[in-house]
This record gives sequence, C-alpha cells and structure tokens, in this order.
Amino acid sequence: MSDTYRKDLAMLQTRIPAEAHAQLVTLAEDIQDARERGASDSAELDRRIAVYLSVREDALARVLGS
Repeated sequence: MSDTYRKDLAMLQTRIPAEAHAQLVTLAEDIQDARERGASDSAELDRRIAVYLSVREDALARVLGS
C-alpha cells in the first residue's frame, strides 16, 4: 500500500466507523494490487480510486452529519 493511502487511513482510523475504515483498507489494497499488475493507466484503476474516494467521503459525511 502506498504511503499516501497509509497516511490517509491512519488519519481516518479514529474519525470514521471501524467498518468503513476496514472497507477503505480493502479498497486501498485493491488499488495497490491493480497498480502492481500494471493497470496504472486503465479505467479499472480509475474506477477503484473513485470507489475509495466515494466511500471515504460518505464515511466522513456520516460522521460530520452526526
């Protein structure tokens, strides 16, 4: 997992529910796997990043909206 995702996940760990954090960890690992397979310019990688950002945004919105 890249340092960017690792730092982001560490910051989020105490701010979002555990289930959302676990989902983000899995998504970050999927992104890294796709990069290692050479999908860096593919729509697959873009989709995975978009899903990560969407889940992240939703989790933060739930917390901030509480």
